[in-house]
Amino acid sequence: MSTAIAVMALFITPQDTTPPNQVVTMNASYYGGSDGFHGRQMASGERFNAQDPTVAAHKTLPFGTKIKLTNPQTGQAQLVEVKDRGPFEPGRQLDVSAAAAKNLGFKEQGVAKLEAEIIGAKP
Repeated sequence: MSTAIAVMALFITPQDTTPPNQVVTMNASYYGGSDGFHGRQMASGERFNAQDPTVAAHKTLPFGTKIKLTNPQTGQAQLVEVKDRGPFEPGRQLDVSAAAAKNLGFKEQGVAKLEAEIIGAKP
């Protein structure tokens, strides 16, 4: 019985507890450059488009959650929507599309600390 519970726990995604409209810092990276993800199916069922600046991946926020991202180093901002799961690199909380990284001014660096404001979920 305890083995079954442990196996079930592996498939349950924990709920994120970040309250709406609170600004938090997230370590972000991007995907969709030369990594082969462009065109693949995302966890939400949609196809990933590296040129879509609104795509984001988060481990626990519900699909459809909108996040306003701001790069404090550049002042650039981008509204994204959680459509995928990830990132899977330790210490990172968010992945965005290559287009979003470009709009936020960190595509060259590959990673950035971004200010993230949870706007809300898709109705």
